[in-house]
Amino acid sequence: MRSQTLGLTLLAALLWSPLAQAECAGTYTADQLLADMQIIGNSLQEGDKVPLLAAGAKVEAGLHCMIEPLPPGVLASVYRLLGVYHARSDSPGEAPLWFRTARELDPTYVWDISEISQGSVTFSMYEQAQKYEGWEPEAIPGKELNVPANSKLLIDGRPLTKAAATTERYHLIQQVASDGSVRASWIVLGNELPPNLLRDQQVTIADQRVEEEKQKDEQKTRKKRGDPQVLAGGYTTDEVTMVQRQRPAAQIPPAHHRRGHDARRGRCVRRLVPRPRPV
Repeated sequence: MRSQTLGLTLLAALLWSPLAQAECAGTYTADQLLADMQIIGNSLQEGDKVPLLAAGAKVEAGLHCMIEPLPPGVLASVYRLLGVYHARSDSPGEAPLWFRTARELDPTYVWDISEISQGSVTFSMYEQAQKYEGWEPEAIPGKELNVPANSKLLIDGRPLTKAAATTERYHLIQQVASDGSVRASWIVLGNELPPNLLRDQQVTIADQRVEEEKQKDEQKTRKKRGDPQVLAGGYTTDEVTMVQRQRPAAQIPPAHHRRGHDARRGRCVRRLVPRPRPV
């Protein structure tokens, strides 16, 4: 029953999406995806592992050549089934990486008991992925997106606007042209985005001003707290004060008297002449 519901949900979502044909060697269509997902669902209910593994391998390979952009709800279902596929195959370590993304997209999903037994290893893997929900995307240091002309980027069916993604899970990146067709697809781990979609981060004048204001605010905050301030040369106010306190006071010898002749007064006078400072 759940597999039929899944099929209807996928079909409705795909009909809603703006679909268009695109050239790709070995293309994978929405109809093919729907058929393979139904096979996996039926195999789970019947306990037949052989067709499940065959269909799971086709789904994972087909994501690279999808010719339609897929909405997040559909991809959540795809990722859950890929997690099941790996959990039942000889690569169970891959299962959590798909389950985490599935729960990121749809954290409320509950398995039907006819599909996954609560006492199974697969169910345990899916539950353990819950602690990865709510993670914030991690930015790639010094990089920004390099979006191809006349295109937009999707990550798991959602707009990708920054060079960042949640880590320790798989993501599907799709380049969607202005006509709605998918020009390229990538499956990436965490925030390891394709190099051709990245470029060095460019700092604008506005960004520089924001950074300067931020530094001024930090200095004001430190001053209010009484923290030592950093001066030119890297010294703090505390270090300069310490040096000044440790430096001995200059020894200025007292002035002594010396006789001399004052031509204006026509007589000898006694003058105060300071002793030379010690070197």
